[in-house]
Amino acid sequence: MATKPPLSPWAQRYGLFYEIDSTLGQDGVQHSGYHTGHPRLDPKFFAEPISKPEIDNCAQFSHPNDIHKFFHIEHKQYGAFKGIKPWQHGSLMQYVRFSDRGLLPGGHWRPEVRYPEVIRPYRQARHEDMADISRLLDDDMIPVDENKWFPFLRRDRWYDLFGRQQVTSGKRWSIDQPKLWGKLSVSLELVNRILRIETDDLFGVLSVADTNTTKVLKALINDKHPALHTMLFGTLMMWRDTRAMQPFPEPFPNAKVLLSYNLYKSYCDLNDLDCPMEYLAHLSTEDWEGVLTDLLRDQTWGFSDNPEDLGTHMPAYGTIITLGVTMIDSLSKNDITLAERCHLQYYLARTILHEMMHSLATSRMRHTFPADPNVPDDYIEPEPFVDFDGIAELGYAMEQRIFGGVVVTLHGTGEYPFGLHHRSWPSLLQVDGDSDYGYKIGNHPIFSTVQDVTVCPLPAIYTSKQLSKSFWEDENIPRKSDNFFHFNQLLVGRTQFLPDNPLRWQEMTVDRGKIARGEVDPGETEMMVSTGQTNLAEFADIWESISEFATEFHNGNEIRCGQISLWFARTVPWSAGADLYRAALIPISVQSVQWIVHCIGLLMMAATPIRRFPIIQEEIETEAVLQLQPSARAPTLPPINIIPDFSVNHKSCIESELFDPINTGNEPVPVFDHINILNVLRSALQVVIDAKVRVSKPWVLEIMDPDFHHGLWAPDWDFKIPDYAPDQLAIWDEAQQVWVSPQA
Repeated sequence: MATKPPLSPWAQRYGLFYEIDSTLGQDGVQHSGYHTGHPRLDPKFFAEPISKPEIDNCAQFSHPNDIHKFFHIEHKQYGAFKGIKPWQHGSLMQYVRFSDRGLLPGGHWRPEVRYPEVIRPYRQARHEDMADISRLLDDDMIPVDENKWFPFLRRDRWYDLFGRQQVTSGKRWSIDQPKLWGKLSVSLELVNRILRIETDDLFGVLSVADTNTTKVLKALINDKHPALHTMLFGTLMMWRDTRAMQPFPEPFPNAKVLLSYNLYKSYCDLNDLDCPMEYLAHLSTEDWEGVLTDLLRDQTWGFSDNPEDLGTHMPAYGTIITLGVTMIDSLSKNDITLAERCHLQYYLARTILHEMMHSLATSRMRHTFPADPNVPDDYIEPEPFVDFDGIAELGYAMEQRIFGGVVVTLHGTGEYPFGLHHRSWPSLLQVDGDSDYGYKIGNHPIFSTVQDVTVCPLPAIYTSKQLSKSFWEDENIPRKSDNFFHFNQLLVGRTQFLPDNPLRWQEMTVDRGKIARGEVDPGETEMMVSTGQTNLAEFADIWESISEFATEFHNGNEIRCGQISLWFARTVPWSAGADLYRAALIPISVQSVQWIVHCIGLLMMAATPIRRFPIIQEEIETEAVLQLQPSARAPTLPPINIIPDFSVNHKSCIESELFDPINTGNEPVPVFDHINILNVLRSALQVVIDAKVRVSKPWVLEIMDPDFHHGLWAPDWDFKIPDYAPDQLAIWDEAQQVWVSPQA
């Protein structure tokens, strides 16, 4: 059996973007697919300055295939990371900042390397070994003080995990493990601060008589944030009972809504009515805190060893929220960089807050929602729609309102995150109806018009600020939750969403006006210096799909081979008649690839069995029971055995189809064999020949290879991806009946 090529440094750290990708492994090394290599960057020491010779040698390629690899990575990143380019990730992770001492490299550092001037003040102020991250941050990161936390966050609410990984790895996921609790407690401290801050007369607002008391400053609570007000005090009612307020009828029977004070008050003012929520707008911060504590009085926490699980609220098992251990485990690795650590600590805090919103809604529906004899006992599902949103998902609804977007981690198959970004919500891309991401009302007005999907990367400068003591103690920022916790949107991508049309993510744009006006935080100007790169043209690629087909052909995977071949064949409208078919086949330039993809799809179809009926495979997947035992700090909690739901992995491919628009029109060929498929290929090539246009010589010769594929389901698919050679062109010579190089 052939051995796999060694992994590049980037692949070792971040994993592989695609497991099947011959393009990224042509030099004997399996590359990650996350980094173009121009300029070369170290995956751990990425804060080190790039030398001038390295910059000067950018875009110098030793082989034409390296050019293709460059564009290949750019293009795939463009789609997978929603318009964020690989080089932009580098600038976003380059620096962190915790205090006025200055910037620190986001990546690992080496004492012998001379770093940019912007980070030298920190070195001079500390006079310490810069390789020791923990000592540098002791004074600058938020201190953990569990005694000042809300009761529902403390250790006496936690379960230990006994599951699959404990048997195989010997790890025990318990809050009694100092290393685990040390990482988890930082994120819990941040959660508590986002809800409230406790400090000793931080801003000097107490009278002399009060100097021995502790001043409690709440972020969301002290700011009386409208989103948290809605969660705690919003009017919860059946959709059908909202009468004239509702923008359209209830989407399904017994749907519920959670109405904010602002929406309810606007409706009442417009109709000259007394607002029943008026008194709720004047409650004290102590009232807010009391209601929050009461609603989460039974809240418990545990861990899940499912690698796909970030956090899950489980109302079927009482009040428990489980957190995935993968993120906490990554935080405990010795090799994690500062930027990665800040991202993961912040992301973990956001995950906890997200799940808490679900728990708050469940508690309200259980304890404060009027009983309705017409609604079954499981009336707590599904969740209410906030202010008639297009989707019922309380966690995302509150993230959008509090932080300005849903936080998404950009991860490979490796241990560490590649970055974070905010995405606008409600999600226009979500499937209609019920799903793991809430219930979407497909005919909601917000989804029937042209909308922008907004993507905004979160730089390490921002996540480190949220974890810094200086931010929370800055008396010039009394309202911490303003402007989405003081987040500057310097790099934003806005992609127009058109229903029923494919989404093509637009590039990130830099708001340089904010920089010119000085509307930036310390360190953000330095971060944005490296974003003035030239946007590279998109190079449409088909290589990894061809590689996947070859692999699945070798494995005898008839379903996947059928899916890819149909997708390729349908690249041009072969069921729309001869005229449209011809127009789509004729290349408008030498870069046009539609005709190539279509012809390769026909070759794929001719190499695989013809499916007379659809093929359907279903595999039932189950997980082991999750055993949660009370931690030593919570001896009175009952043990919980969480029985996972089984899932059905559904794979299918429709029956084979063939259209021959040149010879038979736009009706499908009712009965056909492999010779008929090759005849359609011959007709398609004749259209290209008759057009007398220049085409890629390597590709057309490979498509017309007379020795191609002698067998029906041979051991391997013989098609060879040509080397990248955009300057090698050919035109059909009718006299010689061959493809020849065009004359200049």
